[in-house]
Amino acid sequence: MYVAAKARIAALTVSWALELAELGVRVNALAPVARTRISEFVAGPLMSTIPEGFDRMSPDHVATLATYLASPACRFTGRVVGVVGVVGVVGDSLTLFEGWTIGSIVGNGEQAWDVDTIERTLADLPLQQRGTMQGLAGVDDLTTPPDDVLATLATIEG
Repeated sequence: MYVAAKARIAALTVSWALELAELGVRVNALAPVARTRISEFVAGPLMSTIPEGFDRMSPDHVATLATYLASPACRFTGRVVGVVGVVGVVGDSLTLFEGWTIGSIVGNGEQAWDVDTIERTLADLPLQQRGTMQGLAGVDDLTTPPDDVLATLATIEG
């Protein structure tokens, strides 16, 4: 059920981004990894607060990304962005997902993110996910969000 719920959130993110573009609304999902009361209970020492140095599991990292996604600086819509990483690197890595896979991971060298740094770091990452889908005549190219959605947002924000 947990996995199905996450899949639904990702699917709703794309759907709502397409539907709400005409109103100038950007819709993105946040895929966080951070310390919570539950994670501390389940993972114990792995999730404990770090007394000194960079705290990879601090919820502050997720809050900063949420602030960016809600700001006018965010140029994405219909995307899933996370404060996650691989091989133990979490709080200083941002992940831009492409469908169900990782598209890009960018790090910040064990430094806390701020909105301006996130904006600069994500500036060169693609606005659209590219893939394929089953169509009536076989396999078709799929770009999400479509060009017309981005054009609509650009016109409204103009």
